Amino acid sequence: MMILLAAAKKGIVMIRWSPAALLLFICMLLFAPPAHATHVQCGDVITQDTTLDSDLVSCELGLRIGAASVTLDLNGHTIRGLGVASGISGTSGQPHSNVVIRGRGTVEGFNMGIDLQTLPDATVQGLTIQGNVGGVYATETFGHRIIDNLVQDNADFGIGQFDSETGTRGTRIERNSIRGNGGNGVALSFSGAELVNNHIADNGASGVAAFSARLDATRNTIEGNDFSGIAMSSFATGEITANAIAGNGRDGLLLEGAARADAVRDNTIERNGRNGISVQAGAGGDMLLERNRLSRNALDGIFVSLGALSTIIVANRSDRNGDDGIDTDVPDTTLTGNRADHNVDLGIEAVPGVTDGGGNRAKHNGNPAQCLNVACGK
Repeated sequence: MMILLAAAKKGIVMIRWSPAALLLFICMLLFAPPAHATHVQCGDVITQDTTLDSDLVSCELGLRIGAASVTLDLNGHTIRGLGVASGISGTSGQPHSNVVIRGRGTVEGFNMGIDLQTLPDATVQGLTIQGNVGGVYATETFGHRIIDNLVQDNADFGIGQFDSETGTRGTRIERNSIRGNGGNGVALSFSGAELVNNHIADNGASGVAAFSARLDATRNTIEGNDFSGIAMSSFATGEITANAIAGNGRDGLLLEGAARADAVRDNTIERNGRNGISVQAGAGGDMLLERNRLSRNALDGIFVSLGALSTIIVANRSDRNGDDGIDTDVPDTTLTGNRADHNVDLGIEAVPGVTDGGGNRAKHNGNPAQCLNVACGK
């Protein structure tokens, strides 16, 4: 305990600390709790670091960010709207960069859950974003970090980035669960994003849709979506690597309309409702499909349609698919070192004029020819 000594002559009060009390005081200084939570109301503009102290409900307008480099911490609370406006957005006019929105809270019941239109380089982390029309919406800005969120049951898209910068890799979408949304799980248009370690499931359209956008997708699980697992169209580019793409209603990976992936490599693509990988007319162009494992897809493991551009198919394993293991209708195709077994029709079906790079193997397919227009060992 501390001892108080009064020096009456000088009017001074002296404090003598016991060792235990002094240690306790130092610990209190070093491990002081964070700043007190702040009471805000629907429609308030946030211009400094703010931590919510209560839920906000029946909001016509949610919270707006009006300054750069501020942190909004939901602190476990809910912001609930009336179906209009946005739950969290920037103010109109001047962009506010490097904003952080976090805090294990929920944003629900708005037109847009989180609108990053005037918030470039924003971080959205650890939230539940549900029951809105759109979950996380970004347009004309990029460089966002959307990490560790649950984005579910929104009427349209889960995460959408539009009209930003085609070809940029600036936005990173990582470790999110994006499920049960009425439209695409992730929608990219005239923009670009890197998707890493997300679980994208049971959405009403495609798991990921990229239209004239740069998409780099790595180590995602994309399953049970009504349309394709990944759909790339209209000059979309990027790399699709080491993803698990399974049980989607249409193709596992669809490329169409001048889309061209730089590489499709090391993916596991199985049990999809059409083809594992489908390269349609106009897509491709020296496009590499390499070391993918394709199995139990309803049609072909890999299908290259008439009118597609040059495709290089190397070291893939395509087994037990409902039609052919690999089927190409394009002479400008190179087939090297692929294996295709136990497919309903042929292991590899190719048109005359393809380049046989050698090392292809096929056995136990339904058609005793095993391969057409390429040489196949067993």
